[in-house]
Amino acid sequence: MKNRNPENSGTVNGDTFQERLAKGKEGERAIILALSNVTDVRDLTDYGKYEAYQKKGLDFEFLNKETGAWDRGDAKANITEHGYTFLELYKGNGSLGWFYLTKSDWIYCYSRFTKGIYYYGVNPMREYVSNGVKINTVKIVQVSDGSKGIWVNVIENSLVKKFES
Repeated sequence: MKNRNPENSGTVNGDTFQERLAKGKEGERAIILALSNVTDVRDLTDYGKYEAYQKKGLDFEFLNKETGAWDRGDAKANITEHGYTFLELYKGNGSLGWFYLTKSDWIYCYSRFTKGIYYYGVNPMREYVSNGVKINTVKIVQVSDGSKGIWVNVIENSLVKKFES
């Protein structure tokens, strides 16, 4: 049985790599489609074509209508049934995880359970994590694949916004 509150569990839903890959593709498609309904989007998910972008944690670029700049985004489909997303701080081998390595400006998270899309700015979230670790208000956990990070509730965390198209 999958844990109901992943923040206390140390598991990433118990999914196999192939299951996580399929979920990731589903999330990428949903996020890119939703964004393309409100702005111009460049899809960078074809690994064969955009390997250099993918290695930097970039799944898409989109025209930020507020700034007029092309912002970079990374798609995640790791929201649990209870609304938590995992921020990988360190890989199982101890090296930096995607949260610290991504070159994206924004992380967009897709929930397969609600079909909702949530997003947050990478730099403000990094500051939140850094401050939380310093003052011990965030809990770093090790999950089943050996990586370490924190669980963030997409509904309760004020840095995370619900995407509305």
